[in-house]
Amino acid sequence: FGIDLALRQQMHRQRYGKYAETVASTGNSNINRLVMPSASQYNVNVLSATFHGYRVEVSQRPGETATMPEQCRVLVVESDMGIQRFGARSASNQNTSARCIPHG
Repeated sequence: FGIDLALRQQMHRQRYGKYAETVASTGNSNINRLVMPSASQYNVNVLSATFHGYRVEVSQRPGETATMPEQCRVLVVESDMGIQRFGARSASNQNTSARCIPHG
């Protein structure tokens, strides 16, 4: 999901001139919204989105059976001036990128 999100954010910026401020699973994309049908499986929280970059946190929806290890509960996808980064946090909010993301 993270790589797809990063690619779609880049395409959104090319089309609209900035990164999307929200991600939805249905509807139509517009200048502020990116539509990804697979987003229905996750909580997708866009923390920031500007012309220069964005930061998005992705986690399982409440009540879903945990499919991710406890130490890899939140995926962090971000871009700053076109440089993509991926990271992870545990359920207790510790940075676990080195354990959860290859080359993190």
